[in-house]
Amino acid sequence: MEVPTFRLDALGSRHMSQPSGANNFWSSKRRLGGYLLRGCLLVGGLACGACLAAPRRQAPGPIAALPGSTGSPVAASTASSEPPPRETPAPTAAAGAQTSGSSGLPWLGLELVGRDPGLAGVLVRSVINSSPAERAGLLAEDILVSIDGKAISSPEEVIATVQQHQLGESLALGLERKGARRMLRAELTARPSSSDIVRGELIGKLAPEVAPLEEIQGSPKHTLRSLRGKVVVLEFWAPWCGICQYLVPTLNAWHAELRPQGLELMGITSSSVGESTRTAFQLGMKYPLASDESGETTKTYKAMAIPMVVVIDRSGTVRDVLVGYSAERLSELRTLIEQLLKQG
Repeated sequence: MEVPTFRLDALGSRHMSQPSGANNFWSSKRRLGGYLLRGCLLVGGLACGACLAAPRRQAPGPIAALPGSTGSPVAASTASSEPPPRETPAPTAAAGAQTSGSSGLPWLGLELVGRDPGLAGVLVRSVINSSPAERAGLLAEDILVSIDGKAISSPEEVIATVQQHQLGESLALGLERKGARRMLRAELTARPSSSDIVRGELIGKLAPEVAPLEEIQGSPKHTLRSLRGKVVVLEFWAPWCGICQYLVPTLNAWHAELRPQGLELMGITSSSVGESTRTAFQLGMKYPLASDESGETTKTYKAMAIPMVVVIDRSGTVRDVLVGYSAERLSELRTLIEQLLKQG
């Protein structure tokens, strides 16, 4: 059984958050951009969802604070069919966050990038699959210049406008596309769970190439291209993520038992090599690990709630994604991996 995924909404610093009703955004402190779900603009890291901030070093539990490094995700907390370690508090439910089903909150489904001062509108960096924005016909590289006739100059203005509307209402979106003005209309629907969003963005598509990574342990491969022809599992984790430790025994077993059959497993964290090395030793992580301190790979895979496990087949196609921890889903992933390995 799975319970809601918990994440952090932060505005301005890693220890500030909006109430649970004002969510949800993914963003980078290097530019004002993020997935417009509803609510606040994150500054200082990557995250999504809604919960109250907790100290970064607190004992593993349902909430983890947003680290200051760019591209760092926020811990996802899901229940397991097996009890967590005795000394670790069991994950508990919190309002406003879900791993499955819709949130009931309206969304557009855009990644927006602020433009230089003096330039009108905001740049659409990408459009989420099956979102209101995609159904309305928005495309990456469009410039959103107005909503309901009101000029837009920042992602924050877009967020504020969306917050004023309800499910089922439509927005008139004025945009520029290759120099030509267009007007589209988007009907706001309920935001899917973050897990469903990530799965929709990745499954069935060619796995994105990883950005340059720094080795932590185990001589990890630094490109997926070099692993073409093998079944690959990527785990996104962090030293401060208490829930991530529940995956270690399972992934250690996969690495030991399935690597001889052709499985390549790599753990990726946006934390530093030094901190990650210490944590890997403490947790007994036996598989290859790499550091993505730039956050580029984490962002490319939209791993904003962790732990997250991605299964890639021999052709380089993403076959399944797990966000959070679920013993049942891990068993399903193992079955899938064994089937992919047998396909040769």
